[in-house]
Amino acid sequence: MLTFTDIELDQDSYEVRRSGHPVELSPTEFRLLRYLMLSPGRLLTRAQTAAASPNDPHGLRITLTLPAAGPSARNGAAPVPHTVSAPR
Repeated sequence: MLTFTDIELDQDSYEVRRSGHPVELSPTEFRLLRYLMLSPGRLLTRAQTAAASPNDPHGLRITLTLPAAGPSARNGAAPVPHTVSAPR
């Protein structure tokens, strides 16, 4: 089981939960999320994230939007992405 903030990823059952609620992910999204959770705090290049899903016929295209440094960032809380998109 991998955890990051309120996200739980079960590698055995291929289930993801956020705040205890199930999250539906495509296989590509699951592999990408797993890769990101195994690399907390690291800045990753497009090539590195593409390597997380080498058999993706569409090529991995990622959009990630982080919130501006608001009150939670100033209090030491990790920012949670607002938008992560990948082809399904």
